[in-house]
Parts: sequence; structure tokens; C-alpha cells
Amino acid sequence: MHTRSAVLYSIVIYILSFILGIFGLIIFGFDTNLTTVPTEIYLYGIAISILLMMIFTRTYFQKSKIKPNAVSGAYFGFTTIVVGFLFDFLIGIVPLLFTEHGPDIMAYYSHPLFWANLAAIPVTSAITGSYLQKSSLTTKKTATKKSSKKS
Repeated sequence: MHTRSAVLYSIVIYILSFILGIFGLIIFGFDTNLTTVPTEIYLYGIAISILLMMIFTRTYFQKSKIKPNAVSGAYFGFTTIVVGFLFDFLIGIVPLLFTEHGPDIMAYYSHPLFWANLAAIPVTSAITGSYLQKSSLTTKKTATKKSSKKS
């Protein structure tokens, strides 16, 4: 695994999911005065996570010249989770420590759909890595058959 590439792509994923998450809040008309996050927001987040992980896992394997497989994909997913938690801590949790009133961050992190989203990240990247591995093997077999027919 190319750690530097994985971390850089994970930062981009975090930024894009943050921006797309804000759009989701606007689309679903999220009331910032609520103390709990509506289910629609969690489901939207899961869909965004899966989409971004599919796109960036593919890009990660193409740009870093790592042979795609499920294990490398899962490692990339776990790297994305670690980077996400670090940014959440720096951007979200630390400022909350200095305010009297704010959203109940523990309610968000303890919600079952948050954990489903978290699980979807390495699973999606592992499946994407496995798919890319199989498709590259199929491409190589097809290329070998074509070259042997020409001979």
C-alpha cells in the first residue's frame, strides 16, 4: 500500500463528503436546532460514502500502480476511516469542547447507521479492489488469447 497516496485520497474523500453532506443537509431541510440527526441524513451519507469509495478506490489503484485486490482495497478503506476520524476530531470535536451548547456528538457516533456507514467504507473499497483484480485478469487473458491467435 502506498500510504502517502492513500492518505491524500482520503483527505480528498473527506473534503468531498463534507461538501456533499452540507448539500444533503440543505436538500433534506435539516433543522440545526434538532438534537438528533434524521435517518435520511444517515442514509444519504451512506450512499455518498459508497459512491466516493468506489470512485476513489479505482483512482487509487490506477494512479498508484498497486495491483488491485480486496485486501489492498480494505486497507485503503481503513486508511480513509482513520483520516476521517482525525479530521472529525480536529474540525468537529475540539471546537465543541469549548462551547456550552452544541449538537450531541456522541449521539451521532453511537447511532447504528453511523456504524453501518463506517462498515460500508472498507467493504466497498475491498469489493471494488476485488472487482478490479478480476477485470484486470480477464483483460490479460483476452489479450493473451488475441496475441496467440495472431501467431
